[in-house]
Amino acid sequence: MSKSKVHIFYPRIYDFEGKSVTVGGVQTYLLTLAAVLAKDEWEVSVVQFGSKDFNNKIQEGVHLIGYNLPKQQMKALFDRHAPHIDPANDLVIWGADTLSVKIPPYKTVSIQHGVYFDSLDLNTAMRKLMSKLQLNVVTKMMQSLKAYSYFSKSEYKVCVDYNYLSWYRTFTAREGEEKIFVIPNFASVSQTPNVNFSGASDNTIKILIARRFTKIRGIAVMADIVDHLNKKYNNLSFTFAGEGELEPMLKERFKNAANVHLTRYDFNDSLRFHGGFHIAVVPTLASEGTSLSLLEAMGAGCAVVASNIGGINNIILNNYNGMLTMPFTENIMQGIEYLVNNPEERKRVAKNAMDTIRYSFNAERWADSWLEVVRKANKQK
Repeated sequence: MSKSKVHIFYPRIYDFEGKSVTVGGVQTYLLTLAAVLAKDEWEVSVVQFGSKDFNNKIQEGVHLIGYNLPKQQMKALFDRHAPHIDPANDLVIWGADTLSVKIPPYKTVSIQHGVYFDSLDLNTAMRKLMSKLQLNVVTKMMQSLKAYSYFSKSEYKVCVDYNYLSWYRTFTAREGEEKIFVIPNFASVSQTPNVNFSGASDNTIKILIARRFTKIRGIAVMADIVDHLNKKYNNLSFTFAGEGELEPMLKERFKNAANVHLTRYDFNDSLRFHGGFHIAVVPTLASEGTSLSLLEAMGAGCAVVASNIGGINNIILNNYNGMLTMPFTENIMQGIEYLVNNPEERKRVAKNAMDTIRYSFNAERWADSWLEVVRKANKQK
């Protein structure tokens, strides 16, 4: 009897040549899910767009499949791969519900990564007009309807936080809730002491911002904070880790700042990398689930400062396992300064953060929850 198969669809997990993993929490999430399923004897295909067709074995039981298509549309990607899917025995997982396509009679699961419509970027002529006419509430209603439409396209749904489920309950008659599962993201706890606990003699306090370099992730806000803190303290070091559209701004703004660094790291090396920092900041402005970068920092023993957006509120209890702030420059900076100026509090918060990961957001619980969903969705007893 052949293995059951799972086909995970996402536009870009590796680069379009299929050679290296792209930076992002969703990419990390889906590759980890693929590994969990393969370990449970599923045969996994991770399907994405490519600059050419390719089929690469990226680990035991997991193949990365890329298709070069004239238009990068998810329906076209599915149609190209569909001959390899058995509707009776296989399962399709949409890597994000916003990308999902209604494809009866195939068995489907979509992943909802958090409320993404809690911002109102005026990036289209229509949105600018609606704002000018003071009709932003209409725009919000349209966004909500679209979100509900995306969420309804798959039979089974996995939410990464309770924030989205709470919104869903206010917006619907709660139909189909028995096929909705909340599986918060996860991290591991480092076995190597973080610099908060290592007793290092260096007085420099190292602060990490490991995020995609985009406006919505608070990078511009954090750049302002770095400027403010550099005028007030001479014992801080800042590292921005990631990539994105604001990278040129960061390079130009801090080209003469010896204590500000830009870098990247492999997601497989996350705990070791984070372990070199006392404080990690997640200054997101909108559109956040249970942030992987936040959970990884907590598992590595960093004291964290995070804005109270989306699923972050499912993770942080203010002043217990982190500093939870409003998503504004002054509030985030106050949280950072509290941890900078109170080293014993910094250690206490960091220890509680590690315990939070150990007992509530661990990888084993996440994997078991996902296997339960996949077996139910694939009608396995």
